[in-house]
Amino acid sequence: MYPAQALSPKTAIATGGINSSVTTVIVDDATVLPDAPNIVTIGTGHNAEVIKYTGKDTSGTPHELTGCTRAFEGVAASWAAGTPVYRGLAAYDINTIQGRIVAHHLPNNYLVADKDNNYNHMVYIPRFNWDESNGFSSAEIHPAFIVNETEARGIMVGKYQACLINAAGAVQTSTTTRNTDALITTGGLRAASLPRYDPQNRIDYDRAVLACSEMNGNGITGWHLMTNAEWAAIALWCKHNSITPFGNNNYGRDTDNRSIVGRLADGVFGTSGEGRWLTGSGGALTSHDRTMGGIFDLHGNVWEWVMGLKTVEGKIHVLGNKNASPDAAGNSFAADEAQWWDTGWYTHYDPDAGAVITLHDANAGVLQSDSRSRNFGLLDFHASAGATGRNMLQQLAIIGDAAGAAVYDNDTFYMRSTSTRVALRGGSYFNGANAGVFAVNLTLERTASISSFGFRPAFAVI
Repeated sequence: MYPAQALSPKTAIATGGINSSVTTVIVDDATVLPDAPNIVTIGTGHNAEVIKYTGKDTSGTPHELTGCTRAFEGVAASWAAGTPVYRGLAAYDINTIQGRIVAHHLPNNYLVADKDNNYNHMVYIPRFNWDESNGFSSAEIHPAFIVNETEARGIMVGKYQACLINAAGAVQTSTTTRNTDALITTGGLRAASLPRYDPQNRIDYDRAVLACSEMNGNGITGWHLMTNAEWAAIALWCKHNSITPFGNNNYGRDTDNRSIVGRLADGVFGTSGEGRWLTGSGGALTSHDRTMGGIFDLHGNVWEWVMGLKTVEGKIHVLGNKNASPDAAGNSFAADEAQWWDTGWYTHYDPDAGAVITLHDANAGVLQSDSRSRNFGLLDFHASAGATGRNMLQQLAIIGDAAGAAVYDNDTFYMRSTSTRVALRGGSYFNGANAGVFAVNLTLERTASISSFGFRPAFAVI
């Protein structure tokens, strides 16, 4: 697939025009067109012609598009000077995208290709509205579907926790050599969502981001590390539908349902060692909707790094509604981290006030270098007079609705308020009842890398 171009800037056929057979097309300014090889449209309306060019010469006047294939779409024609030339949306683009997204036999399940046509198992979540007062009857679009001020049609979420593959699609099995920039970039490794593999682990946050971004290329730009907004959207859906997915929270079992058993990566059941199970091997009850069409292992197995939620000295920063200068929460996953939205809210722990964790609109607490925890459903909230923010915090599943611990299945919120802490979600194979879709871990710095940390890719459908 040839790269698209934002806003489709136009040039024009140069003085003298062209006939229907030339393979060098003269234009006034080829610098506004994409690098070769690529395609452009000449003219407008149903009589336009799409050509493919393999070279671009801007050294003389006029500029030239060389090695052209005429009538790539449409009919080759003679074009007069001044006829517009631009990189528009062609049938080729639509057909290529559709060819990379293949419908699965399960509802809302698709196989989505990476840059080398390696297919990933994905689950489509269509756009929905949500706010704290009206729930899914709201008129407010959930932040997961606001990408750089654009309302996304939906999101594709990895059906399985990520493994790493090479360009040929071979799954990498080493647990000691794959957590490096070089292997992911020059070595060609990238994330993949595949069933029945030991999920990638011992990977830090930045490597997880990189592994997902390396799925992009050859005209594909939508792959990214699953974001906290996307995770929250799914968690809120589960709560609304009174579904609590089971998971691997006890070395291959679920503490609440002992009949839930997956295939362990090391083949050894017990209460010590590395208790990960193979992705999706716990059965339908371990997916987000408790069917085989759902998203697996959001509860337990490995904590998952998510993009778009961190604390800096306790202050909460999230992905915003714009790539630059955001003014609300959103899902602009391409934004530089320096452009995440400063919410103005803090995680606050006060050992002298009942040892509770409060989400506070002022930095009123003592910085905590030790890990502190609180049941997600029991988190406190404090807002000064006139302050707002609870709706946003609930939309992003950073706080609950004060309905109590049981409503959130005893999932736990962990925090430290010193330094910069990047979020993980879901819990791991040894967290027991503290794991779950609402579990949040804000205790770790981005360089943390152990056997219970993994990640998951996602894909934006704009």
